[in-house]
Amino acid sequence: MDQRSADVKRFIEYNYENKYFIEPEVREKFMLTSVLEKINLHNPHTVLKIGIGSEKLLFEIVSLVKKLVVVEYSFTVIQNFLEKHKDDPILKQIYIVNGDPSKLPVDYNIVDMILCIDCLDFVESARAIDEMKRVLDFEKVIVIGSIVLHADDLEGAMDEYYRTVNILHNDYYLPEDMNTMMKVKNFSLVQSTVFKYARNLAEIKKHMSEIFSENDSEKADNIISSYHGDFEKFYNLDESMNFEENYIICSYRKNFPSKEKQAGSLV
Repeated sequence: MDQRSADVKRFIEYNYENKYFIEPEVREKFMLTSVLEKINLHNPHTVLKIGIGSEKLLFEIVSLVKKLVVVEYSFTVIQNFLEKHKDDPILKQIYIVNGDPSKLPVDYNIVDMILCIDCLDFVESARAIDEMKRVLDFEKVIVIGSIVLHADDLEGAMDEYYRTVNILHNDYYLPEDMNTMMKVKNFSLVQSTVFKYARNLAEIKKHMSEIFSENDSEKADNIISSYHGDFEKFYNLDESMNFEENYIICSYRKNFPSKEKQAGSLV
C-alpha cells in the first residue's frame, strides 16, 4: 500500500469513529432530507453508495431501494461495521465491497443511482467521476454532496485552508465550476441546492491534527491571516474562528453519447 492510500484509510477510519468530516451531524438533516427526496423522486432499483459513511444515511435508504451496494475503501471500517451490526437483519439487504472509488469493482452501466457524499475532495476525483460514470446506466442519476466555496471566493481562501490542514485535500469547487466539470463528463444538471451551517476553523484544525500529526499548524494560521478579509466577507468569520461553511447537494443525469462522439469513436 502506498503512502497516500494509507493516509486515505487513516482519514476514513478516524471519521467512522468520530463522524466529523464524512456525513457529520452538523449537516446531517439537510443531507438526509435532500438525498431521500432524490431517491423518492427517481425511484432507483439499484443504488451504489460510495463509503459506509456515518451509517445513518445507509440505514435510511436501505428500505427504499431493491438493492444497495456499498463500495468502502477501508477494510477495517467494513469489519467494524459488520461486527457492530452482526445481529441486525438489515445487513442481509446491503452488499458491501472493499474497493477504491477510482477503481470501482462494479460492471458497466448497471447502477440506477450513485450516492457520492463527502468523498471527492480526498480521492482522485477525476478518475472517481469517470468510474462512477462507467458503472451508472444511461439516463440515471448521480447525487453528489460536497463542501463548496462561496460563489465569490475566486481566490479560494477556504480551499487553501483545507489544503493546509488536510494533506489529502484536492479542491473544493465553486458551485458553477462543479456543474461545468460534470457537463464536460457528459452529465446534465437535474437539481442543485446549497446549504450553510456553522463551523469553527480551529476545531477543524484540531481534528485534522489528530489524524495527521505532521500538519503545519503555523502555516494554517498564516493562511487565515493572509485571507482574513475574504474569510470575513464570504464566510462570516468571527474572532472565535466560527464561520459559515457552504455545502451542496446536487444531482446529475448521465447522458447518452452524442451522435458526433459515437461516430468519432468508430474512426
